[in-house]
Amino acid sequence: MDTDTVLKLLDEVAETVIRPKFRALAQSEVEQKA
Repeated sequence: MDTDTVLKLLDEVAETVIRPKFRALAQSEVEQKA
């Protein structure tokens, strides 16, 4: 795999998995570690 392929894959995962949940978690889904 070359760098461009990995970057494209990461961008696709971010678009479908990470960004929809970003700042959309309920308070019960958030834990903080001090």
